[in-house]
Amino acid sequence: MKRLAIIAFGAALLFGTLVGIAYLLIESGEVIVLHTTDGQGSTFQTRLWVVDHQGRPWVGTTDPSHTTWVARIRANPTVEFEREKVRECRVAIFADDPAVRARVNKLYDEKYRIPLYGSRFLKIIGGIRRDVEEQVLISLEPCPARG
Repeated sequence: MKRLAIIAFGAALLFGTLVGIAYLLIESGEVIVLHTTDGQGSTFQTRLWVVDHQGRPWVGTTDPSHTTWVARIRANPTVEFEREKVRECRVAIFADDPAVRARVNKLYDEKYRIPLYGSRFLKIIGGIRRDVEEQVLISLEPCPARG
């Protein structure tokens, strides 16, 4: 019985260590903060990876059914993009062009090669699927000038 408890404790410790390493990997790449607003005017912060393409920052997710920020952006595409403590007004544009999507995916794979291992591990244990067909990629365009 004691041996079984030691094995169970070791397995739990190993699992906890792997989850901790996965979280550290996720945070090791460049992470931005996206500020979104819901229909009631409440604001939310979401930490995301970002790549730059065609002079614009891009964010995305492979399983939008497990996110709330995508739904908020669909309802209100004007967001605040915070990078290196600088906040800017941006308008979210969802990408449809397959060539652009392929290029942005390649940029993600190149920039976040190691952190992606942590992300994929957490998605597996969390039951989140990585479905390229449902993937959402969003260009963050500058807000139109007011005046």
